[in-house]
Amino acid sequence: MTLKQRNRALGMLEARMAVTHVARNIGVSYCTISRLWTKFNATESLKDSPRTGLPRKTTANEDRYIR
Repeated sequence: MTLKQRNRALGMLEARMAVTHVARNIGVSYCTISRLWTKFNATESLKDSPRTGLPRKTTANEDRYIR
């Protein structure tokens, strides 16, 4: 989901719209909206969490030549 979609979903949820209705309106699954709502209540943020793992070794431009 884009940040714009997340903000839209959050607005609907804060307006007491049912999770199922929000999911249908946005075009995602019930589980996605439910997790978004749970995450927002825990962190008060809609941004993605930092991911673990090694940093990229190639750039997006280099990836085009590899394929």
